[in-house]
Amino acid sequence: MEFGITPMKAIAYRLFARRLREAMAGFPEAHLMAKLSHHRLAVTDMLATRFFDTHGRLPAAEGEAVQIAADRLLGRVRRPA
Repeated sequence: MEFGITPMKAIAYRLFARRLREAMAGFPEAHLMAKLSHHRLAVTDMLATRFFDTHGRLPAAEGEAVQIAADRLLGRVRRPA
């Protein structure tokens, strides 16, 4: 955030993220992906965050694979020795 193409302070980023989340509320993910995600990285990031908040994992097959690996690891850690 501080070292990107356009550096942004944390407070400004949180305000931007909140406004973007509110603006996207109610719009279907497929519509937003088709219309805006190719042009705006922030929209893609916000959709990934919204997906995670809803489903508890990152989107796409990679997110599902990471969730499976994490579940296996946590299962091993929770097993009594």
